Amino acid sequence: MDATIDQDFVIDRLSHYEMVVPEKSLAPRSLQVRAYKELYAYDEMYKLLQKAATYWDNFFIYTQVTAEQPSLDKWEFIPYTRDSYAWTQQISVLWAVIQGASVQSPEQRKTTLEDYQGRISQISSPQKLSGTDAFCKPEVIERQRVISGKTVEVLFNYAPMGEEHFLIVPKEHRTDFRELQEGEFVEALHWADKIVTHYVHQGFTCYLYHKTGAIAGQTVPHWHLHVVIVKPEKDLKEKLHVAWRMLVGARPLPPAELSEHVHKLQLELQDLSK
Repeated sequence: MDATIDQDFVIDRLSHYEMVVPEKSLAPRSLQVRAYKELYAYDEMYKLLQKAATYWDNFFIYTQVTAEQPSLDKWEFIPYTRDSYAWTQQISVLWAVIQGASVQSPEQRKTTLEDYQGRISQISSPQKLSGTDAFCKPEVIERQRVISGKTVEVLFNYAPMGEEHFLIVPKEHRTDFRELQEGEFVEALHWADKIVTHYVHQGFTCYLYHKTGAIAGQTVPHWHLHVVIVKPEKDLKEKLHVAWRMLVGARPLPPAELSEHVHKLQLELQDLSK
């Protein structure tokens, strides 16, 4: 796609990131937030994703990191609507992840662009909330903690969907992405970048996503970023497995196995904290 033509579909742009209607998308009305300069600024990514979030109650934010695409510089914002069954939308998006994004015509992109223009509003400051979900319970955090940051915890998922499966959660209760503070998002991406770099250098593929709203498949009312690690030689098979587990759930690890694996990861990833 010619860069000049592509710029015709930019909805918003900051110093280093822009929000655009992509040529290839995983679902109708999807947006892409991407870096267009080498210096990546996660605070700008946060601002643009939050602007998109003002228009929707249910959405899925996704990216993939590989040896060929080793950075977190491009995310797709995928809205879910109430005009179709939740599970059909989830299956459709997951199938597009497996098969590859669909090419949109300039006319389709223009329609999406016009739908968004003038509707995306400025974000407001999130309120400080309290919760009683699993990620607000100290015993859960202690049992699954791999790394503790300033505002977020890096946990190992007790029911992993891949070779490894991390959850990055804010220490303060945030029901969903719209309540997440900028500093929490920036630190979450900081740790995600360290984790995927560690595994991509070993030849793994990494899938990162988070959900807001029940229609999009959010089951725990506390924002969390999934970082799923798979072996590339089993990429298609693992994509199918991950998609299936996202829909129906994965097998929880026995407590002793979970404890052993968390300890192993704490030792393996201890240098990331330096």
